[in-house]
Amino acid sequence: MQQQDTGKKLEELVIEIDNRLERAKDPQQLSSLIPEQKEDGDFRRCVLLSCGEIDLAVPLEGIAEITGLSNITTLPNLPRWIQGVTSVRGEVISIVDIRDYRGWPATRDLQGNRLVVIQHNNIKIGLRADIVVGSKLIDFTRDVLQDLISSNDKMVQFPEGVEVDGRIYCLISPEQLLTEKKMTEL
Repeated sequence: MQQQDTGKKLEELVIEIDNRLERAKDPQQLSSLIPEQKEDGDFRRCVLLSCGEIDLAVPLEGIAEITGLSNITTLPNLPRWIQGVTSVRGEVISIVDIRDYRGWPATRDLQGNRLVVIQHNNIKIGLRADIVVGSKLIDFTRDVLQDLISSNDKMVQFPEGVEVDGRIYCLISPEQLLTEKKMTEL
């Protein structure tokens, strides 16, 4: 008798799972299951990271990978904003200190051991990060703010940024960053 009850409970469970899956195929049902994705708006997932005293948000589609940073080879006669190079899967990647590159104040050297490899077309650079905070879905039509001022340690003005959990993140466009004349002249 008990074996028959178990079989019936299992069958009921399978039917319930099938019903849930069937409801999940309905687009109206899916949108209610994922509340932060809406039809209108320009939603993009951004990786949030900290480079010294600066917090950055980089669209996920512009990130090739995030990996550990074990060693940096310094090279002579390069701009101060290039900390050196490293090898990532056999490819030489320049490591850029975004603070020096943008002329933002830096109160300490970057010591982070995370490398965020940013790419646009065939160009890649690495940003040395102290902390990779996580990712956040951002509505670029609603959440991107212009001319923000961050005051984590120093007053820094960002042309574009987003506020996430009370922190201001400078929005970095990989396409714009990697096609700037200053970056491509090297």
